[in-house]
Amino acid sequence: MRFPPCGLQQVLLTYGDPRGFHDNQALWEETILRYLSVPPGMFLWLGQSVRTIRVHNLAAPSFGQVVHTLAHNGVSGIEYGGTYNFRLNRNNPNQLSTHTWGIAIDLNPTKCPNGSNPNFQDVRLIAAFREAQFVWGGTWAHPDPMHFQLAEGI
Repeated sequence: MRFPPCGLQQVLLTYGDPRGFHDNQALWEETILRYLSVPPGMFLWLGQSVRTIRVHNLAAPSFGQVVHTLAHNGVSGIEYGGTYNFRLNRNNPNQLSTHTWGIAIDLNPTKCPNGSNPNFQDVRLIAAFREAQFVWGGTWAHPDPMHFQLAEGI
């Protein structure tokens, strides 16, 4: 199987199908998510240090690789926009967001909002996520430079 998965069908086969859990998100969360520790000060939410991020069990090693790389390179103070969030895709409201699976993260959302110039994103983040096989939203036709996801074509 190709990793990261490409297209909705491969994402569903790899990470599971959340659509049947819309009325019971707690069960979906218990089934597929885990908390991953983040070094103090690496990610900041409203100026406060984020201690854990919630991600898909299968994506945790890749997120862990990124966190390790960023820590090793002394990267800190990154504005955190979120990981898991059971919601629709803001650019395509007919489709679930990859945040629903816990396979996406938004970083530096104030500096790099959806639709903005990708050149404002921190190149150290881009490199660390690409090394861990994440897809960066800054390369899309409608750029979303804050967004990194562990799936293609969705």
